[in-house]
Amino acid sequence: TLTETKAYEGDIKYIVEHLEDFVRIPNAVKILSDEVLSLAVSGKIVPQKLNEPSVKALHESIQFSNKNRAEKRVGGRKKENLSIKVDSAPFEIPESWVWVRGSVLFDVVRGVTYGKSDADPEKQPGYIALLRSHNIQQAGLNTEDLVYVRKEKVSDEQIICNGDILIAMSSGSKNLVGKAAQAKEDLNVTYGAFCAVIRAYEPSISRYLGFFFSTPYYREAT
Repeated sequence: TLTETKAYEGDIKYIVEHLEDFVRIPNAVKILSDEVLSLAVSGKIVPQKLNEPSVKALHESIQFSNKNRAEKRVGGRKKENLSIKVDSAPFEIPESWVWVRGSVLFDVVRGVTYGKSDADPEKQPGYIALLRSHNIQQAGLNTEDLVYVRKEKVSDEQIICNGDILIAMSSGSKNLVGKAAQAKEDLNVTYGAFCAVIRAYEPSISRYLGFFFSTPYYREAT
């Protein structure tokens, strides 16, 4: 029942202690997946090792390597401090972790704007496949029901790369807005203007970002 399902949400220890009953409820796999993802992105899956480089060091490295990009984004003004203090954090994180603005970790690349004369439902020479909001699925990117657009409408940065996270920025359906899925390999496809790609400045954090944009916390925030 719904009451029984709610009893398991947000409590991984309760799930483990009542595993035999848990596997019989509806959406058991999704609930467990959500809990594991939430623990992972908050640093609670494995113990934090003191000899590992801190996230602060990674943050400083990314911030330094993207100094020119950050300065350009603030229009020549004095660069803001991209690390932030969180008075009411959505969840606890290890002491070696820090809260930062998304803009210091990733770029947001908007999709392709095209007209009817630029698109075709069938693959044609000089055209490239284009993903739309409905191609973003919980299991990943679905490459069925595509349209094809002229390649000259597409910039190099609008080609989906390994680790990119495709997000539905707007849609006629509320259920689609905010949906996200990560590319597991380089794809010779692009995406429409109602979508955007989250592209990590540092490839080593791409997988973490993919997990983060799959968590209940992110979905509830959107």
